[in-house]
Amino acid sequence: MRDLENRGAGNLLGSQQHGNVVAIGFEMYCHLLEETVSKLKGTPTRRKVNTKVTLPYESYIPEDYIQVSQERFRMYKRLASACTEQEICNIQKEFLDRFGKYPDPVRKLLNMMNIRMLAANARILSISYNKGEVYLDLPDLPELAARVVEMVILFSKKIKLNPSHPNRLILKWEDEEKGMALLEEVIKGLTLS
Repeated sequence: MRDLENRGAGNLLGSQQHGNVVAIGFEMYCHLLEETVSKLKGTPTRRKVNTKVTLPYESYIPEDYIQVSQERFRMYKRLASACTEQEICNIQKEFLDRFGKYPDPVRKLLNMMNIRMLAANARILSISYNKGEVYLDLPDLPELAARVVEMVILFSKKIKLNPSHPNRLILKWEDEEKGMALLEEVIKGLTLS
């Protein structure tokens, strides 16, 4: 990045960049390229929040599903850097195409990473589970207040505010399927455009 600032943009997409792409990975290269182009155009880039998600089930890629550790690591890395539902969907298709039907821990990982991506885009700070409830810790943004009220009214039997933590929503967690569906709907409802 410093090199780009010092010497100018130059040939961003040509063969001279091949070594840089290999060194840092294609996803990171694309991210840096997008950030630099936005900066040069003078368009603001919204900082993505690194949302911490802690939910009550194991989500991972088993060694017997993808035997090569470097490949497992690469798939984890791709999931962690996904910024859209379409990217998660493409990774899901890749799991099926390359490795066959995936086991339950991979399904849970895909769900978890989708929730994490949506929450990061909604600028939710963290999502955590405790004794049948899921806590969404929200940033202190005035423009988010109306959305929070809408969600509390819309899901009045399943969601509530925490009086002792004004920036925290509490969701009732019945089971994985219903809980994940509610969580996704609430996060989408909280997302500011």
